[in-house]
Amino acid sequence: MFLNDEDLIVTNEKIVITGRGVITPLGCTIESLWSGLLAGKSGIGTMDFQSFDESQYKSRVAGNVQNFDINFYFENDKGFKRQGRLTNFALVTAKMAFEDAGFTFELKKGESGKATYSVKGINSGRCAIILGIGVHNMDISEKYHALLIEHNGPRKLSPFALPFIPTNIVGGLIAEKFLLTGPSYTISTACASGTHALINAFHMLRSGVCDIAIAGGVESCITPYVFGGFDSMKALSRNPDPDTACRPFDKDRDGFVMSEGSGLLILETETHAKARGARILAELAGGAMTSDAFHITIPNPTGESAVAMLHEAMKVAHVSADEIGYINPHGTSTPLNDPNESFIIKQVFGDRAYKIPISSTKSMLGHSIGASGGIEAIVVLETILSGKIHPTRNLVNPDSDFSDPYFPELDKRCDLDYVPGSAREQRVDVAISESFGFGGQNGAVIIRRY
Repeated sequence: MFLNDEDLIVTNEKIVITGRGVITPLGCTIESLWSGLLAGKSGIGTMDFQSFDESQYKSRVAGNVQNFDINFYFENDKGFKRQGRLTNFALVTAKMAFEDAGFTFELKKGESGKATYSVKGINSGRCAIILGIGVHNMDISEKYHALLIEHNGPRKLSPFALPFIPTNIVGGLIAEKFLLTGPSYTISTACASGTHALINAFHMLRSGVCDIAIAGGVESCITPYVFGGFDSMKALSRNPDPDTACRPFDKDRDGFVMSEGSGLLILETETHAKARGARILAELAGGAMTSDAFHITIPNPTGESAVAMLHEAMKVAHVSADEIGYINPHGTSTPLNDPNESFIIKQVFGDRAYKIPISSTKSMLGHSIGASGGIEAIVVLETILSGKIHPTRNLVNPDSDFSDPYFPELDKRCDLDYVPGSAREQRVDVAISESFGFGGQNGAVIIRRY
């Protein structure tokens, strides 16, 4: 995409959401995800690494996507088997999102027989692909590393081993499959990756770099190495019961539950969406990002940069604190995140923090790392569209007397309205989705009723 200097003008044009696609432990459709969340259903099960000594893992639960088969969505391609589960998640959710946005495809086959799906009615050079991925195709990486060790060298390595591992290849394969020639890149900011991808897409659309974008998060890294790494950090829940292990804001929380999935959205300028007669679902009103500059894994206990991030997000979105009707928090079920996040919300909203419903999607899906921001943005969208707020599962004993031993003067009690028990019918016009990642990566997007 080539632009003249005069084309790069930041406008105040609305950026709208016209399509979405999801893959989660609660299913691979919007309907299965949303109905499951409203019912308080858990998608978390037991972890299974058949070729490893599972007794060495202290955590035994994870949110795996069940019965996923990419060949159900595309013509069979031998490349699907070698390009990694993460990449296949991304391809499928991209197709879902385009279809949800009203696009159809022209199926084309090259001389090799490989199928591509050209998106009809789109200027491919003006369509961006911005993905958030926290890790990379770890299943491929670990598979070929094992072969390297087994044979004491690279004799058995496939020539496809390296190209399919980096995070950027995922967007490249989406571009190849759907014949999209606009900008394509990947953001890797740990657990904030999906949210940061949406914010980047928002600014690219606002600045005239593209007219339409597919953006969000994707992740599949429940592998022996990554799971074991989090386990050795004592970041994961040691509760062996998958039904009760993830319990955000509860006094008995003891760590997060790893998960996987994908959540991608079609974003367009309002002008572009209206010109093609698109169904507009909601407005992506704005977002913001900051860094803690504090610690590689521990959130800044004062929360100052996260507070600044939320204020900046509302400024960009032209909304006031009084307009926020729902918050989808990071809500990880870790000892430090939940009270810190509660404190941040109180700092931003004051007394009104107690009147805003807050519910953790991760209480049912687990933590899908880079995918979580994309999935949770879709959950916020469904909240606005349906007039229903899903509950926080397993919130039985709120940590309402929590005190930070190093900062006892800061009110970090988990005593807000976390929508415990059951779903709630409530109209929401403006909502926030928050994400916080290792490395002090903070991000939030604001979605508004259209």
